[in-house]
Amino acid sequence: MEKLVTSILGNMLLPPDSILILLLLALLLFPFRRKLAMFIVLVATVTLYSLSIPVISNALLSSLEIYQAVTPEELIAENNVAIVVLGGDRYPEAPEYSGDTVSEPTLARLQYAARLQRHTGAPILLTGGSPYNEKVPEATLMKQVLGDSFGITDAWVETKSSNTAENAFFSQEILKSENINKIYLVTHAWHMRRAVTMFRKAGVDVIPTPTRFSNENERAYPAILQWIPKASALKDSSTALREMMAISWYQIRY
Repeated sequence: MEKLVTSILGNMLLPPDSILILLLLALLLFPFRRKLAMFIVLVATVTLYSLSIPVISNALLSSLEIYQAVTPEELIAENNVAIVVLGGDRYPEAPEYSGDTVSEPTLARLQYAARLQRHTGAPILLTGGSPYNEKVPEATLMKQVLGDSFGITDAWVETKSSNTAENAFFSQEILKSENINKIYLVTHAWHMRRAVTMFRKAGVDVIPTPTRFSNENERAYPAILQWIPKASALKDSSTALREMMAISWYQIRY
């Protein structure tokens, strides 16, 4: 229930929902307070444009990416070290797979985890449950894809968590039972700050190993296109703002 409530409230505070709410407010005010209504429309328009251009969306995401990428030379095979991969949502009822499978963000994390495993030989722990009461936990889907697509069939799964804090808490229990005291933590670069905080609070020694940096998007566009609105940029801005809100909420909640 907490997951559902926070998702609804988060959507209302983030674009495009928040911009639509502003425009609806302006429409309701227009017959009585025209100047105020027009000002709200102006604010909504400027906000929509700003959050829809790559130069802004990349800046927002980059501000969250406080951990650098790990080079192959830095990957050391150690005893009592595991690779922990956080789920990044699912692709529900995928017709080409005859059921649920992992989303593209989760697939990106699994791809990088497979690379880490080849370099270190460390065991893998996959963490992700069923936050909306789905039949198959996300970690189970991740294990299927890890085996089918990357040939890694041996992995631990944590299937009770519904958010990043629970990822850390329930993963720590499994790691402790397996005498693991250090982890390579795999998630998106913009999500790593919150993830590292939660795992360290759970008492886990973390080596951040982020993937999918926003500079990939920045290099994809010529300079002039950085100032032209794109739907993908609005999505990236929304992702960054959602993560900023989540960091603030976690500081209060946990």
